[in-house]
Amino acid sequence: MNKNSFFLWVIVCLVITNVVALVLFFSNKPSRRFHDKPRTIIIERLEFEPQQIKVYDQLINVHRQRIHQLDAQLRKTKGELFGTLGSGYDPQIKDSLLNQLTRLQLEIEEQHLHHFLDIKNLCYEGQLGAFDSLTKDLAFIFRPGPPH
Repeated sequence: MNKNSFFLWVIVCLVITNVVALVLFFSNKPSRRFHDKPRTIIIERLEFEPQQIKVYDQLINVHRQRIHQLDAQLRKTKGELFGTLGSGYDPQIKDSLLNQLTRLQLEIEEQHLHHFLDIKNLCYEGQLGAFDSLTKDLAFIFRPGPPH
């Protein structure tokens, strides 16, 4: 085997390796289990009927409005907190704003909890087992996305 044929075999092997790697990379699709929208996952897992879906959509709209309000208050309060870092820093104002942020975050989490209790109340008796199973996955289904 001369130099040219050796290098040809090396190049062919590298090309084949790259093609195999690309095929494996693009064909290895992750599980769709948690890639759908949370609404879709909940409807499918609980096997909601059309009337339940209609009420569920109303619950979602009310919940989103309330969370948007609380998020706006949270952002405003954070802005005020970071604004205290300039001249005239007052530890009492900082403590007050931190307490307000804590209260707002607690209220957001309570809203989420009540939202899921509303969903549970929407379930028929035969769907409660599926709801209990769903609750084990809620933190993963609603995990935060990538940082902005």
